[in-house]
Amino acid sequence: MSAVSLAEAKQWLQISHMAQDAIILLLIAGAEGYVARHCGVVLPSESLTEDLDGGDLYLRPALQPVQSITSVTDNQTGDTYDAFLATGGCIRRADADGNLLPETWPAGRQRYRLVYTAGLGTVPYGIRQALLRLVARAYEARAGQAGGGAAGMSTTWGSLAGSAVKQLLRPYMRGTAGV
Repeated sequence: MSAVSLAEAKQWLQISHMAQDAIILLLIAGAEGYVARHCGVVLPSESLTEDLDGGDLYLRPALQPVQSITSVTDNQTGDTYDAFLATGGCIRRADADGNLLPETWPAGRQRYRLVYTAGLGTVPYGIRQALLRLVARAYEARAGQAGGGAAGMSTTWGSLAGSAVKQLLRPYMRGTAGV
């Protein structure tokens, strides 16, 4: 499921015909990919599996924001751990009652398989507006395409974003108060 629907994008672009639907869908996917990478978030929420290194007080999933933890399994022993989602999307060890444990996760490269849900359950208005602006800019730029890039364009998403779109996205950048 996309953070912006085809119908929303067509309304933003003021297009009523279906002739460009496939192109608009590609542009939506490209814009969402750029925004996800730029902000360090998943759009929208999805279930993920990731192997993480141990040896620290926290496990740090790459994709944010973490909404919930399904399981943490030790890839070496097969043991499962009780875990607690800490501030900043990091995972700490906990006992069965949910009390945080002071121990670090045993060391090992890609030792822990974390199954979790990450992403923005509800995509904020600022991100939605940034996506619609990006789709519109990409749609307008498509006539001048000279080579293959994101969604068949020679222009980069970063150059299409410009300062106005990046300003809209700033509050949602990973590591800021918004995420």
